[in-house]
Amino acid sequence: MLMEPNCILLGKTSINDSFTVRICDKNNINGIEVLFDQLKISGLKYLIYDEIKKYINNDDYNDLNLWKADIAFGDKLKDLTEEQICKDSEQLVPITHFKKYFPDQDAVDKSLIFVQVPATKLERKRKNTEVETTSEKKRRWAVNSALMRDDRHLFYYSEPEGNDELSSMIWKGEYVALYGARVSGKSTRVQRIRELLKDEGLNCI
Repeated sequence: MLMEPNCILLGKTSINDSFTVRICDKNNINGIEVLFDQLKISGLKYLIYDEIKKYINNDDYNDLNLWKADIAFGDKLKDLTEEQICKDSEQLVPITHFKKYFPDQDAVDKSLIFVQVPATKLERKRKNTEVETTSEKKRRWAVNSALMRDDRHLFYYSEPEGNDELSSMIWKGEYVALYGARVSGKSTRVQRIRELLKDEGLNCI
């Protein structure tokens, strides 16, 4: 049996950027032979990671998030935000068997798997450190490593609404904390603000 799921990195705006991975009767998952009937979504993550690892800044395939959508999504990528795609798609659970989501070739052909690559590793690379100040009931937050975006072939989009207000607060030297659900565009917005401030002559670290 051979199946080739259709995949695309979340944030890409053209179906021409899609790719496929090979699912066989026997699959090499991180050095371990896994039969098709035993293949889980965690194994699919590894196969996808092995295909895209040279393009991403991440060394752990378990960090990938996968979303199953209708193949028709490929015709309107330019009009959809990441949030809309994830909202209207089914997130694939790592411990669930591949064949539950894709029982046959027809199911594979009708699906498009969006691959979300986290911008940073939260616990291992970027821990927030709370530091007490001398002022009563006031705290400041420091990040122990810079949010740097390496050059790579990934492009993300966030709604520009709110960027001006956020940029103004930063110019005033105010502390700003962004919070929200996963895949809500926090990191993407920060990266965009860094670009805008850099264009205005500021050195953002």
